[in-house]
Amino acid sequence: MIARYSILFLFCLLIGSANAQQNGFDSLIAAFGPRVGPMYKDTLKPPPTIYRGEDFDILLSDSIYGFKTRIHKIYNPESEDEYPLSSSVLFKERMISLFEPGQFRCYTLFDFQRDLEFEKKLNQKKFKSHWLIDEKLYAKSGGSYWYFENEQWNKSKKLPLKDKTSFGALRLLYSNDEFIITGDCHGEWGGTIYFYDRESRETYITAATCANTVTRSDKGFEVLSHLGHGGGSADLSLISDPRKLPKLADQTEQRLREINAVGYVDSTNHVKTSFDFYWIQIFSRFKWNDRYLYIVNWMERTFLAEIESREVSIVDPLFNSDLYTHDPITTQTNNGLVIMSVDYYIWTGQNKEVSVILFDGNTFHKVEWYDKLY
Repeated sequence: MIARYSILFLFCLLIGSANAQQNGFDSLIAAFGPRVGPMYKDTLKPPPTIYRGEDFDILLSDSIYGFKTRIHKIYNPESEDEYPLSSSVLFKERMISLFEPGQFRCYTLFDFQRDLEFEKKLNQKKFKSHWLIDEKLYAKSGGSYWYFENEQWNKSKKLPLKDKTSFGALRLLYSNDEFIITGDCHGEWGGTIYFYDRESRETYITAATCANTVTRSDKGFEVLSHLGHGGGSADLSLISDPRKLPKLADQTEQRLREINAVGYVDSTNHVKTSFDFYWIQIFSRFKWNDRYLYIVNWMERTFLAEIESREVSIVDPLFNSDLYTHDPITTQTNNGLVIMSVDYYIWTGQNKEVSVILFDGNTFHKVEWYDKLY
């Protein structure tokens, strides 16, 4: 009976893509193909556990969560450069994106129509980049930092985070009343996560290659990282008290020159690993209905999963596509909205936001950027 079931399962793999319903597990399994794992050395197994690896297992959930998905194509009306200058943010119930020549585009949620009146208020200057900190919109213009409040731009004496170090540009990952958390990434040479203590003004550091999501729980700060180098890797780390990490100010210039990523100076063993997987990538982590969901990339498919110990349980095919990103950033608002900036290393030699994924609790919206229509 087992042998007959296995033969039937492999046969279904061959015909699954033709017969499967859209967004069903069958079409996702068919897309994986019969050979999986490192160097395609393994055979896909019958469900529920379709793959057993050295670090992790892939399972199919008992049922699909069945989230809705929508794709929105948005064209830059002013420039042939379709990609934003910095990561899009959610501000005042709008998605705020910055395009060449330094002008904001504001889109209402979730029909993604332009709010021209609000754009007029924001576009009093030309800006180079923007961030959302303390529910305020910050932006850089003419070498100065500004924040939008009381329907106008106000000059900031100092941006409440460093936007770059001698190691390169910093990406904003998370902020609360205690810390502003940023990260940098140097690919296979490593990455660092920086915890800026708002009270003491000290910055604490540790390695994270490369952090894409920071979430806060009663245990502390949980940092999801991934890297696409080689076969790919992903890890989740717990930092219960960032103040127990090394201080950036205590590191000598000579010591910093000796390492590829400044976070490698951390020898405190304070960081605890929840999981550490190879031959898989995990792009995002966010909370939904008191549980954590992950956007996972495996065997050139990207899907939604839950993770418990070494078990990666697929709960939804998501867009049922090969969606890929190099250095994404995911944040979640106080009312639960999720925004994921999906970047890609484009032909110009730069990482650019090529799309945005937003999740309202029921529907995943994917906004794809295009240059202007002629």
